[in-house]
Amino acid sequence: EIRRCFSEGRGGYTAWPVAAYEVENLAIRDCVNTYKFGGMYFWRCPHLLVENTVFAQPMITAFVLRNGKDQPSTMRHCIFTDMLDKKARLNIGLLCCDGEIAAFRHENNCYYLRDCIPLAERHLNGGATAAQLTTYVRDPLFADPRFRGDPGLADGTKPANSHAVDRMIDARVPLNFDSFFTDDPELARRGIGLRPEAFGEFRFARPATP
Repeated sequence: EIRRCFSEGRGGYTAWPVAAYEVENLAIRDCVNTYKFGGMYFWRCPHLLVENTVFAQPMITAFVLRNGKDQPSTMRHCIFTDMLDKKARLNIGLLCCDGEIAAFRHENNCYYLRDCIPLAERHLNGGATAAQLTTYVRDPLFADPRFRGDPGLADGTKPANSHAVDRMIDARVPLNFDSFFTDDPELARRGIGLRPEAFGEFRFARPATP
């Protein structure tokens, strides 16, 4: 199990936070990945579980999964924010399950996508849209997770038509786990994102609970 790991990539090209090869029953919980080039990488990892983890603005894809059809994997209750704007405009899939997809399950996750391409046309995994992935992408929520660490614009406002994570990825903005706690009631109701109770002994500048 890997839990409460904060992988910071805002300084430039940095290594994958997790690269796992032939690891069985790997569980990743309550982690944060910011501005990573390739995200997490998994190769033939049966019974993989990634949950309550935040993938904040990967440079391109959030993760790479290359499992066989008899090697099930589940990602649930996670938040995936879109990649760099110039990459999103190329309609590159945010997710990258390019092995056997039959045993892949993406359940109850939030996707915070840019509006440069209509959602119905946006590729989510490879060249497939969310509507084409309903067998594998279940109960998705497309919404702004309203991260608490969003500093807003210079005047303090947080306009809905802007991509909040762009402001947070600024290297001058201090980030910690609590920066990625959600203030969205629907995400909280569905148990999506970091669980504040998992960080009960941490001392943050912001309260751990609303």
